[in-house]
Amino acid sequence: MLETPQFLNILAAEHEHLVMVTITLHPDAYARFERKLGEAFESSSYSETAKAWNEERSRVVRETLEGHLVPVGVKWIREWLRDEVEDWLSKRCAIELRNVSLCLHPPLVTQLKVDSAPTLCHMSLPPHNLETRHRFSPFPGARVIRRRTR
Repeated sequence: MLETPQFLNILAAEHEHLVMVTITLHPDAYARFERKLGEAFESSSYSETAKAWNEERSRVVRETLEGHLVPVGVKWIREWLRDEVEDWLSKRCAIELRNVSLCLHPPLVTQLKVDSAPTLCHMSLPPHNLETRHRFSPFPGARVIRRRTR
């Protein structure tokens, strides 16, 4: 999932209220984490007072996990996933842009209206890949001009 833009698409769909993303911790992992955290805080004494305090500590650990640690962890996981996918996507875009360079050229006509935009896009491929340059237009009905380069 980290090497596809799928998670970004999922987040976009969630933003548009098309899906709901829920991130949860596996119940066994949650129980193991809760147990280890509880063991770190509990007293090793066997008196009734120590047992009562251990019960209180256990309750505090449960409330802290449910109310604070897990929700913050879920937010962190979402942000981490988003950052990793965005980094991967930007690296892929950089690779593609190194392989293909795009530049806009004005149309090859002498009369250009003041508010008109150039309709040709010139795409140059590196010489080690292909020896052709293509001119194409994103507009329907436009001609495609192909010519050989040296």
